[in-house]
Amino acid sequence: MRRVVSVSIPRYWVYPDSYARYSVKTENQSSIIATSAPLPQIFSQELPTEREQISILIRLEMAMTLSRIRQINEPEDLLVVSGIVKPNTMEFQVNNERLLQVIELLPKALKQFPLYASIDLNQLVNRYWMLKKETIPHGFMRRLVSLFQVYLPAETTAVYRFTESDTFGRYVARYEIKEQGKQVQGVKRRERYVQIPTLSVQQIRIVPKGEIVFRWQESKGLTHLLGCLQTHGTVREVPLFEEQIRIEANLLETGRLSQRAVRAMKQAIEKEKYQLVSPWQNL
Repeated sequence: MRRVVSVSIPRYWVYPDSYARYSVKTENQSSIIATSAPLPQIFSQELPTEREQISILIRLEMAMTLSRIRQINEPEDLLVVSGIVKPNTMEFQVNNERLLQVIELLPKALKQFPLYASIDLNQLVNRYWMLKKETIPHGFMRRLVSLFQVYLPAETTAVYRFTESDTFGRYVARYEIKEQGKQVQGVKRRERYVQIPTLSVQQIRIVPKGEIVFRWQESKGLTHLLGCLQTHGTVREVPLFEEQIRIEANLLETGRLSQRAVRAMKQAIEKEKYQLVSPWQNL
């Protein structure tokens, strides 16, 4: 008698050798406490008294394309991220002042210079390739990609946890999912951060709030995202930064990547001076 072996098929949020195009609406409001004191003094016993708050607002609507390329003899796939901003939806402010040059140039950069990333066997992004001259658009896209990644094992319970990474560090994510045939509906929350940038691990505290609601469908991948996340950073209970990001994303179409498209994407990363960074590393 022939033995039948059951094979678990990964639940990809973007399928290999394919692209997924989404309509995305997002708003990111953040504030950073700046100081003229040297960095070591910020983490000393006496916090500097001269502190200035810098606020940043980014708002836009765009079509974002995620293309996933399977790499031969490599355990990780290559993810290529690009975006086309919807006309007259771009807003960029620093301390309530509109930066017209950024508003004009950012949409061009998002379209012309894709962000590259690698996806591991758990379907999570573990590193990025970014251009130093495009730190604003690539940093922004990296933040969005971290919202798209979801860990959906082939066999799981209704509630589970997994360690992931975003632009703030490594954190424990809590998932609550409900399966309906070939579809999955879920909620993802960050419970706590377990690794952050090594400026002063003992003194920086990051507190996450909020949730992401998502839908996944077999053969299509991630079809819907909706959520609002808040992140607060403090040094001995004194505010250091805070961020609030809202996102709504809906799948527009999926398709197979042509060999011509794959070659063009690989040539672009070889042509430009991309630098390899971790999910939370700055250039």
